[in-house]
Amino acid sequence: MELRARFISALRTGGTGTVADATPSRMSAAVAEVLGVPGAGLVMQELVRWPVGASDDDARTAEQVQATVNEGGA
Repeated sequence: MELRARFISALRTGGTGTVADATPSRMSAAVAEVLGVPGAGLVMQELVRWPVGASDDDARTAEQVQATVNEGGA
C-alpha cells in the first residue's frame, strides 16, 4: 500500500472514521503510526513556531521546547 493510502487508513482509525474530522493531533498520530516512529508533531511556522498538534505527550513536549528555544526541525 502506498504511503498516502496508509496515512488515510491510519487517520480513519480514530474519531468518526472519516478524514473530515481530522485534528492536528490525530494527523500527527497517523504520521507516527505510518512511519513507525515513537511520535510526531505538527507545527505552523511563519515568523514564529506554533505547535498545533502532537501524537502524544512526549512529542508535544518536544515541539514546545523546540518552539521555545527556536531550534529543531520544522
